[in-house]
Parts: sequence; structure tokens; C-alpha cells
Amino acid sequence: MLFSYLPGSVFVHETGYIARSTEIRGSDPPQLSSKQVLLEEIDRYLEHWDDDRIQGLRRPSRVASSDFRVLTPEGVRWEFWPLRFECARENCRRIVSFQRIDDIQKTPRCATCNGRLRQLRYLSAHECGRILPMHIPPCTSHGYDHVYFDDTGTFRTAVFRCRACNGSIIRRTLQSPCSCNLATQDGEQPKMHAYTVRDTRIYFTHYLSLINLQSQTFNDLQGHARRGEIAVASYLGHLGATNDVKKGIQEANLPSQSPRLSPEEWEIRERQLREMELGEEEIEAIRSSLAPTATGLASLAGIESTVIDIGQRRRVVERAALFDTSEVSRLSLNDAQESLSERGEIAASQAVTSAIDKAHELGIDDVSVTWAFPIALAAFGYTRTTGRPGEGTLQGFFSSADQYQGKYPVFAVATDTEAVLITLNAARVMNWLTHQDAVEPAGEDPKLQILRLFASEAANPRPAKLVRTLLHTMSHTMLRALDDGQVGFSESSLAEWVVPETLTFALYANNFKSVTMGSLWTLINNRTLQWLERSADASQRCDNDPLCHQRTEQACERCLYITFGCQDFNHDLDRKTLRTFWRHA
Repeated sequence: MLFSYLPGSVFVHETGYIARSTEIRGSDPPQLSSKQVLLEEIDRYLEHWDDDRIQGLRRPSRVASSDFRVLTPEGVRWEFWPLRFECARENCRRIVSFQRIDDIQKTPRCATCNGRLRQLRYLSAHECGRILPMHIPPCTSHGYDHVYFDDTGTFRTAVFRCRACNGSIIRRTLQSPCSCNLATQDGEQPKMHAYTVRDTRIYFTHYLSLINLQSQTFNDLQGHARRGEIAVASYLGHLGATNDVKKGIQEANLPSQSPRLSPEEWEIRERQLREMELGEEEIEAIRSSLAPTATGLASLAGIESTVIDIGQRRRVVERAALFDTSEVSRLSLNDAQESLSERGEIAASQAVTSAIDKAHELGIDDVSVTWAFPIALAAFGYTRTTGRPGEGTLQGFFSSADQYQGKYPVFAVATDTEAVLITLNAARVMNWLTHQDAVEPAGEDPKLQILRLFASEAANPRPAKLVRTLLHTMSHTMLRALDDGQVGFSESSLAEWVVPETLTFALYANNFKSVTMGSLWTLINNRTLQWLERSADASQRCDNDPLCHQRTEQACERCLYITFGCQDFNHDLDRKTLRTFWRHA
């Protein structure tokens, strides 16, 4: 319901008729870890649009949080739409238009041949958010009585004809004018375009996916002033083997201490202390409070504030909690191999070992599964004809004061589902970027180098863009490779959660049911090698080649696009980028 039946969407009802959703009925509220974080993220998302391109929704920063109502969808109100019909007889197909649904009952059959009527499955839409039934032109001699639509399979060649004029062309399906005041590049009146009701371009849902951990530690982390430091320390591996976020919070809560010195600064200070002829115990006491350390938040001494700012980003913070094994349990390939060996399952253990080797070959540092991936999706608006943030007019779901208690509705669903988590090897990625002439070789921690790429993105966007495209393309490739008929998932039942700044993505079961099938347990123990090999092969070819291969960005619906699970609407994808990385790795 979250994607298919939201207000303003057009869908094919189970009866076969076409309908338009007018309202979602829901209950208060889903169990979210933080409504305030959700509203802050919606506000940040809306920054892509100017005020005059947002309708039916207010920026959360400008109104009280109580002006928003978060609902779990439970039912949908819809209307029969559009009220355009044609005769079902192929030698007739005359078009009939109705003003009200009651009029259909009065004239349920073709007035000319008494044939059965069927809905026309076309509409007109514009990026302002407006949709109308497809415009029907009249015949200059016979009006509307004998007009029919000659559907050739494409609006470029389809035409309206008149039966009474021996099928002569009335007009092609030209663009019809839109009454909105949006400016066009040529200064002309904006035009609506014709679409079929199944065309996904007529409705793009704008939503957020949030990690929805129900824990005090996660709540404390999200609201902590030093959450950026904690998240960065987690990714760098400075919070211990279990990525103990709680320990990082405790350290952050300690009374203010003198800042740690960088290694270079401590070398100078230590030399000065020895020149002062201090004893080893005195130097050791000073070392414990001032010298650089390899663990905890103190290990971040000397790291630029711009890098810490990257740690403030919501998904980087979420990753820190997600990778804390005391918060979310995970089973890695290495864990599975060790368990199988201990149980004496030699063949299965060797198969997992081969999968580990293949993952390493593909530049993957870690593959893990969890049965408790805590995800929430929250939809707050939609656009038509374009899905890119900042383009078109964002339409919220508020339409009248008698709906949703007069508040701005946000429709959310939450669940703990199964997921596979993949993290790339930072050294391999940096080495690849060096060979792409995107960065200069450096001898520092490669994970820190990755964070610095994103910290300097405004001044030098190419390296960060390459990493984004690489990670997003690998995510789509591996998601589609799960749809092999063996693991139990279809492409449309899976979704992605991507954190480019930490080279991490998750593929999760997008079913939002209370139980999981355990399919990913089967994957991690029995089929990971086949999955990785299938993913590698998929990057090499597309059913649309050579057309897809000739594109600037090699991506299309036959190789990389996914149906529902991409929040970026299938942008920033390129098989060529992924191939070069895997070839280099």
C-alpha cells in the first residue's frame, strides 16, 4: 500500500477497473524510534525544492511537530477514474466520455453498436502534479460521436480517427496544454504528456527509509551532540571488536579533558619532557592523557572537523548502531565457515570458504546476514513525470481540513526483516580510485581516506561521485542476482539501504510482515558463492546490448533498474563503473 495506493496514485483495481486513490485510512502511529528524527530528515529532503514547488506539505522546521500525523496505512479510499470509455468491439471502438459515475449506469453500452464499454487506459500528466483523462479531440464534421483511438503501441504514432469519415485522422496524440503557471525554457504554455495508467512515470513516491532500532542506546546516539565522532570511530573500527556504541557514548559523556595530541605533536612533546629530565612514570602519566591512542573517541585527535561532520549524517549514525553486535545480531561468512567446521560439515565449510575467497576477489570486506534488520519507510509526498529531488512539484498528501484531523499526513510502516549487509574493502576502493586518476596515492588509513573524499566533495566532487555510483550499482547488481529462483526472493520483493560514506549497503526483504522466511540463512550457508558469481557475470552483459552498452551510463530496465526498492529512482547507476572496479579488484 505504501507504494501502490497512496493518495493521488492511479492503479488497476483487482476487478480490472482503473481507479484513483483519494485517501488512506490508517492507525496511530507506527512504532518509530524517533518522530523528531523523521521530521528533521523530511525537512532536509525538502531543501531540494523552492517553497513555490511544494504543495500540500509544510517544511517541518516552520511548523510544530504536532502539525504532522504519522499513520500506519490500513485501508484505501478510491474513485472510479478516468470516466473515458471505448467500445470493446474492434470494428467500432468509439469513445464515450462521462461526467459522473452515475451516468455510466444510464448508458452502459455503446450507443452505435450496443457493444460492451471498457475504460480507456490513458491519461495526461504534468510535472506540476496535475493529471487529467486523456484529451479527446472532436471531428470537425461529426463531433465526438464517432471518434476512436488507433493505438499503435506508442504515443508517437498513435492517432485519433473518425469512423464516419472512413477512419480519417482527426489528430495525433499531441501534448495538451496545462493550466499551471510553471515556466518553460521556451516561454511557451506548459504541456501535459500522455501516458498509460501503468506507466511508472506518472507517480513517484518520495519517502525515507530509516533504521528503526527500539533501544535506548540508539535513541541516545541519535540525540547526542558528539554522535558524529561516535559514528566515525565505529566505522574506523575504534570502538572494539563489537563496535560498542554504548562505550563510545559513555566516553563522550566524560568531563571535558585536554585534547589529545596528534602523533607528530606528541613526538615533539615527549622529546621536550625528556629534555626536562622527567622520570618515566611522570612521562607515562602525561602520555595517558595527551598522547594519541588507537581506540575510542580519543583516537580521533587531529582528524578534521569536516570528517566528523560526515559522521553526523543520519545513515552514517544508523550504520554505527546497526553494526554494534549488542544492538543487532549478525552472522558473517566467517562466522558461518567457523560454525560449519566445528560441526564437521566439511563440504559446506569448503563452499563457504570459496565464497569468502570470491568476495575478497570482488573487493568485498564483509558479507553478513541478520534476521532483525529494523527498517521503517515513511512516505510524505509524490511528484509526477520526474522523480529527481528538486524537479517537478512535490505534492504532499494534505488535501482538506476534514482529512487526517487537519494535519499533514506521513504514511509509515516499520518491521524487523531479514537482510544481507555488504561492506567493501576501503583499501581496494582507494587503489581503484587511484587507477582512475581520481585521487593521489596516500599512506594513511584507507577508511579515513574514504571519509575525507566525502568531506571534500564540494571542492572535488568526482571521487565521491565515483564511489556513490560504484556502491549503488553493486547494490542493484547483487539485488537482482538474488532473483534466481533458488533463494526465494523476487526482485520486486527486495529493497536497498545504502551508505556510500562507509562503503556499506544492505539488501532487505521488503515484505513488512511479522515473520521472515529465513531465505538469507540459506544464502549465507549454501549459495553465497553462486550469488557472487552470478553478480559478477551480470555486470558483463545486458539483454539490451549493444544499445545499453553504448549509453554514457550503462544502465537500463533489463540490467540494473529495480521496481520498488530504490529511493534514488534508479539514478547513479553504471555497469561500466562496476566492471572497472571488479576488474581492478
